[in-house]
Amino acid sequence: MQSVWLTVLMIIASGSDTGSLLIRGEEHLKQERFQQALNDFSEILKTAPKDVPANLGRARALLGLGDGPKAVGPARMVCELEPENLRAWMVLGDAYAHGLTQDFLRAAEAYRQVLDLDPKNRDAGLRLARALSYRKEVEQAIGVLQGAQKHHPEDVLVLVKLAESYYAVRKLDRAEEVLAHALRLAPDHPVALRVQDQVRSRRAYNFWVPIIAIIVFPLVYLLVRFMRKGRVPQVPES
Repeated sequence: MQSVWLTVLMIIASGSDTGSLLIRGEEHLKQERFQQALNDFSEILKTAPKDVPANLGRARALLGLGDGPKAVGPARMVCELEPENLRAWMVLGDAYAHGLTQDFLRAAEAYRQVLDLDPKNRDAGLRLARALSYRKEVEQAIGVLQGAQKHHPEDVLVLVKLAESYYAVRKLDRAEEVLAHALRLAPDHPVALRVQDQVRSRRAYNFWVPIIAIIVFPLVYLLVRFMRKGRVPQVPES
């Protein structure tokens, strides 16, 4: 009987330790003390390697420390254990999209899982569009951002990213239309203003290059002909 109570007390104590470590780890994440958070979650995983909150916390701590490749494993484990865990899929996408991993195909797949579970998830839409853009699939990224705009029509960041994508495929009219909406909402938004300058520069380039070509190329052609004949063209007196 005594041994039974001892076992119960040990289980309770163990559960209490796990709970306190989880709380402390989450607090360290909030404070961006990622190494301390990693230590807390790793301590739990020594005795409970499939603990979902600890694995997810470990992945987030590793991302905070800049180690995207190592964050993939624990994040993927949580996705396998809890396929409807939105946060786990988001973290997995971030781990794949990390600068040291750069597996944008798998990152896009993870972000799509988030949108399948929560079609209105704005962050997943933005990150999916970014992953697609890195894969040179800008038209698909535009489709994702258009979907995000429908759910978040007044979100300036969504509008700006959509305008950037339109600019990337040289749909300047659409880019200007979306930018005008964004700047009505946030007239001083620095990224929106930067993209607007890019669009205007491209318009000017598209306007002047053909004109310059029409004027300069014939002059160059005539100059080359004269030089081949050994004569220098005379400049008419004004």
